[in-house]
Amino acid sequence: MSGNSLYSCDTPDCDGWKEVITPDGYVCEDCAAELEQQYEAEPEIATDGSVQGGSA
Repeated sequence: MSGNSLYSCDTPDCDGWKEVITPDGYVCEDCAAELEQQYEAEPEIATDGSVQGGSA
C-alpha cells in the first residue's frame, strides 16, 4: 500500500492529488472537471416530476 493513498484522488486509476470535494468523493482538478461535464449533461427533474434540460 502506498503512503500517498490518504492524499490520492478518489477516482479509480487516477494518480492525481485530492483538491476538490464532489458528490463522488475528494478528487483532483481534472476529475472534478470531468464530473462537472457529466453533471451538466444529465437532465434535471422538476418538482412536478417532469424532466427538463439535458442534451437530447
